[in-house]
Amino acid sequence: DESTNIPTSESLVILGRGLPHYWKFNSTSSGICIQFNDSRLLGLLTEKSRVEAKEFIDRASFGLEFASEERDAAMELLLQLSSELESKGGLQKFGLFLQLIGTLAQVEPDTTRRISSMSFDGLFNEDNYFEMQIAVDWIMSNYQSEIRLVDVLELVKMSKTSFSRHFGKFTGLSFSKFVNETRISNACLLLHSTEYSISEIALDSGFSNLSNFNRLFRQSKGIAPSQYRAGS
Repeated sequence: DESTNIPTSESLVILGRGLPHYWKFNSTSSGICIQFNDSRLLGLLTEKSRVEAKEFIDRASFGLEFASEERDAAMELLLQLSSELESKGGLQKFGLFLQLIGTLAQVEPDTTRRISSMSFDGLFNEDNYFEMQIAVDWIMSNYQSEIRLVDVLELVKMSKTSFSRHFGKFTGLSFSKFVNETRISNACLLLHSTEYSISEIALDSGFSNLSNFNRLFRQSKGIAPSQYRAGS
């Protein structure tokens, strides 16, 4: 999923690693988006802290927007961390970062808004988790070029049957659907933020056929690309 209504003024948003997204707003953004290396963080924590952090990371894998009344303490810590990066030592900065994550983890779930309808990175204990993450990262980096399933299978060293099963469980989408949705998300961004022609946007997003792009875009968004641009 992609978010079309956030960040709002002074929003605080946290996104799980690998979550496809783009922002749509009508004025200068004053929001803050947080992403971090979750696997590295978990490796540095004690067992007890790791359980708490894992629960938060699983929720963040869907993307979270924090309510205005809950975000102030976290925003203060984040701004402090940002302004003192040069003056503080590594341990002090890491301590501030842990305090920030701890503050966010303590926020009641019902006061946050889930951004995506599905998780892209909350399956730490699943088989082939890292292979699926490699596949998703590769698609996100190469969607503007030709994407072939055979190339991904070679990359992760898996059979087609096994890959398809795990990829569907990991992303909630088939391989081709995920690729198309990633490309359409990029097209939405370009339709909103540039004056490129529809055909230029289709090509830049990895579609080699304009009619195919128009058909898939309408299937995904319910309207034609030109209508999407007009309503942006």
